[in-house]
Amino acid sequence: MEVAVAAIALITFFCGRSVCCEPSPKMKLKPSSSKDMELMMNEYMEYMAMEDQLQKDQYQQLKQLYRR
Repeated sequence: MEVAVAAIALITFFCGRSVCCEPSPKMKLKPSSSKDMELMMNEYMEYMAMEDQLQKDQYQQLKQLYRR
């Protein structure tokens, strides 16, 4: 049981921050104006917020799994 929790934690740790994710095709585009740059930055910030929430959810699941 503890080995499984440790394995999940390690996988989450190493793959948690965009390492396992494919890069967005939008991020490869060169911004043609400051408005495009602002839009790209907003999209990136939304993505990072979703990723942070996913990590928090995974952490809570690990805590619940460990309590069992």
